[in-house]
Amino acid sequence: MLGFSNPLPIIQAPMAGGITTASLVGAVSEAGGIGSFGFAYSSATETKKQLQKVRKITKNPINANFFIFPEINKYEDIEFQKAVRSLQDLPINFDRENTPIKPPYNPSLEAQLETIWREKPEVLTFHFGVPDEQIITQAKSLGITVGVTVTNIRNAELAFRGGIDFLIAQGAEAGGHLGYFQDADFETKK
Repeated sequence: MLGFSNPLPIIQAPMAGGITTASLVGAVSEAGGIGSFGFAYSSATETKKQLQKVRKITKNPINANFFIFPEINKYEDIEFQKAVRSLQDLPINFDRENTPIKPPYNPSLEAQLETIWREKPEVLTFHFGVPDEQIITQAKSLGITVGVTVTNIRNAELAFRGGIDFLIAQGAEAGGHLGYFQDADFETKK
């Protein structure tokens, strides 16, 4: 299916934010599945460190997952202050600084992928969209299998037109969120 032998048809979910450690990814891969890192918010330095650490645990296939973040235009400070006030009105302990977020708002995917091109995990997946064609071409030239999470038929068609190798079909029962594309036209029943 993925171009290499995989005894268990299991891909461990890549969870961003440090939850998928090298120990977890390595253990899943050693057990015969495909362990997955969620590197959406990780710096290139952290990504390299984790990929090198997991290679001390396993030589079996692993996956590196990234988000396709939408382009974010500068927001107005008044919008930020309004959002902070709304959160402060909730019956929760909201203890945040009132300091606006500074650019860059998202990590640079190109910078994050520089580590991938050097460390070469066997699988590279994306969430919330299809990467640019040159990213897919580069991955494939290095023997890396590319997948994209989709939530509807239109997204699947866009992903395959983009040249990816496989789809990750995600439904409403997924763990807390769906991988809708930024420009998704949601399918509705009429």
